[in-house]
Amino acid sequence: MGLHPSSTPFFKKGFLKQRSKRWRLYQVLSLGLVLVVCLGFDFSVRRIYLKFENKPGGRVADPVFDHGIRPNCAWKDRYGRYEAPYFSNSLGFRDSRIRDVSLTSDHPRILLIGDSFTDGVGVPWEDTFAGQLEKALAPMGIEVLNAGCNSYTPVLSKIKIRHLIEKVGLQFNQVFLFLDMSDVKDELFYEEDPEGRARLIPYGPFASRAGWGTKVEEWSEFSENRIEPNFVILGALSRNLKLWLRRATRKELGKRGLFTNQAPPVWMLEWEDYKGPERAVITDGVEKLKRSIGELAQLLRARGIPLTLVVYPYPFHVLRGNRDASVVKIWRPWCREQGIYFLDLFPEFVGVGSGPETVATYYLQDDCHWNAAGHRKVATTLLQKSEMLKSLTYPDSGPKLSR
Repeated sequence: MGLHPSSTPFFKKGFLKQRSKRWRLYQVLSLGLVLVVCLGFDFSVRRIYLKFENKPGGRVADPVFDHGIRPNCAWKDRYGRYEAPYFSNSLGFRDSRIRDVSLTSDHPRILLIGDSFTDGVGVPWEDTFAGQLEKALAPMGIEVLNAGCNSYTPVLSKIKIRHLIEKVGLQFNQVFLFLDMSDVKDELFYEEDPEGRARLIPYGPFASRAGWGTKVEEWSEFSENRIEPNFVILGALSRNLKLWLRRATRKELGKRGLFTNQAPPVWMLEWEDYKGPERAVITDGVEKLKRSIGELAQLLRARGIPLTLVVYPYPFHVLRGNRDASVVKIWRPWCREQGIYFLDLFPEFVGVGSGPETVATYYLQDDCHWNAAGHRKVATTLLQKSEMLKSLTYPDSGPKLSR
């Protein structure tokens, strides 16, 4: 009597091997299904939470100008130890309330743009200089739009304003660009790609030497913009991994003199006094600013829209009593050459009293940004000294180029 094939060692071995393969496939498929279900549950919990709370974060990534504010949103915005209520309008601009803004207008409009000083971090809208201007100019039929946002730099402002004009179709009559001292640094970490969109350069002027550090920063940006806002558990895991990787990478590359925009060296922040071996980096930053602001001025001039450049002091300028800072020396003559209106706020803060007292009066405690009193001073100065605002409020006087 012959043996049944399955009873032979050969067939048993083949059967067990095939069964083992199927079992591994089932394990992989089961694990994949569990992961999909868990991720779906994680994502759903986050969506339900945000819908129930109705408090999505107001700060969002943007594919054109890198980052901005979520349209028609209300939230509590935290900046360090300070917190302020925030509202945004239909354009994604900070505003007094959630409201629809018409793209066209039969009355004058001024557009403000700049970084966190213009954004008004840590201060309620009504106490910001934008809110103060709105209150003062509304009875005259002049509308104030604040397109400023934390960490903006002129190349981002240029891209955003061009997008507002050419793609959104927004109409406005004047633009006030607030130039921050940190923009010399910030400008080096962004560029405009061939499609006219903003692109973050993680290690800026040090990118060619950063190597794997660039990949870490790019993944971190992906985590912040895609994973963390949309998942609870996965978002927490991704965030912790991101923080650990960033901290370790920046520490190691920092030893080699390579820095990101979020962890710059002191000499980049205090560039006016820096005379060291990296001075060429500062010079490149200033020249890049001139290109961005010049291109913005041309864009606006072609449409009959005047541009005013506003510069202002940091607390350390006030403490030094330095009105004639490099910021003023660079931009006053350059604006004159370019036909750009120039407004210098240094005299409003520097030399008006004792330095420490002035800083305590007009700036947030232990911070470089204005408090409510500082914002009021800025708004008052704009109303009193801006030639372009005078041309709107007192049309017969006519605009004159600020010298």
